[in-house]
Amino acid sequence: MKNIRIEVKLGGSRHMGRFLPYGNIDVTKSIGDLAMDYINDPKHAELYCFSAVKRGMGGKSAGVGGCVSAVVFTREQVATAVARFNAGNDVPALKVHNGGVALGRVQYIKLRQSFGTPVAEYPIEGLAKLEDIKPDACCLNAPYARAWEKICAKALGGKWTGGLRNVQFDIIVNESDD
Repeated sequence: MKNIRIEVKLGGSRHMGRFLPYGNIDVTKSIGDLAMDYINDPKHAELYCFSAVKRGMGGKSAGVGGCVSAVVFTREQVATAVARFNAGNDVPALKVHNGGVALGRVQYIKLRQSFGTPVAEYPIEGLAKLEDIKPDACCLNAPYARAWEKICAKALGGKWTGGLRNVQFDIIVNESDD
């Protein structure tokens, strides 16, 4: 029975989840190298769960019917996208933010263009846009990111572990669970 470790990133212009380790950072490395080290560390997550927004209908109904989903990509998909970004190629979902490579865009199409086809998608009931997320009052540093981690844990049927010290994954899912 194997546990699958999942890292959750809340993206977008307000949140920009970074691919950067907590604590001691090797200042001799580039931000691209730090991101690749973070992603490829075997102690970290095997899957990445990102926030994705599909827009609703256009025209008179603009903004109506949008949907927020948790989309899951493999470590390899994320590493490939970050490697392309590091090489100077356009990767629409990635940006540089606060000294790290970050998830800067959340539009579903931009995530697909950046990482490929998700291995899983989970529409989140009751969320039409990221602003609908209620912040987690117990987390002063990143209340929206913490709330998103818990939403994803519930959607994926996993156990939230994001509150543990120095853990580089947020959800554990037992692969034998359905």
